[in-house]
Amino acid sequence: METPKPFLGPKSQEILSQKKDPISLVDLSELSGFPIESIKLELGLDDDEISIEELRKKMLTFLDSTMKNSN
Repeated sequence: METPKPFLGPKSQEILSQKKDPISLVDLSELSGFPIESIKLELGLDDDEISIEELRKKMLTFLDSTMKNSN
């Protein structure tokens, strides 16, 4: 079986892991197609920016709770 290719380019993950600048929720909203208020509500955010590390943690928590609730 073939290993699935990452959605992002080969160097994208490296760049994202090195990035220390906060991510704008406006940008995240535009990329994901979800309204900013929905992102803030679902991820429990108050600010309009988030670090990539914090976004990963919040997304994992969100995905875990979604998977638990779907069973």
